[in-house]
Amino acid sequence: MGNTVTVYVPTSKDIVIKGFTNASYLQRITTVTEGVGQSVLSGSGEGSTLIGAVHFTTPSEGGPDQQITVDVTIEYSADGGASWKAPDVYTNSCSVQAYNLIVIVAEDWVDEDYNDAICMISWPGRNS
Repeated sequence: MGNTVTVYVPTSKDIVIKGFTNASYLQRITTVTEGVGQSVLSGSGEGSTLIGAVHFTTPSEGGPDQQITVDVTIEYSADGGASWKAPDVYTNSCSVQAYNLIVIVAEDWVDEDYNDAICMISWPGRNS
């Protein structure tokens, strides 16, 4: 089982989730978005290889601060998907004017560069 990070995104926003790899091991990013559903991005490769993207609009109603949760689980497999292991993960976020970005990075313990799997969650618009 992988490591799961819960992040929060605002309601009524167009969200884009992208997955990238910089690893020879197979990487898997599973997202479960409240009120939307699950998506799975999987692949391997060096050079920030895009392994998939998902686009959706968040529900118009959410929690107390009008936000919903996105659970992001990142895993890696050294044996082509026969077994999955938990990498080390870190997350951070930023907003630049009216653009918002959450980044989750993972390390599969090969080279300690913390870019083996990258999940980027972004949306335009002010959060208020």
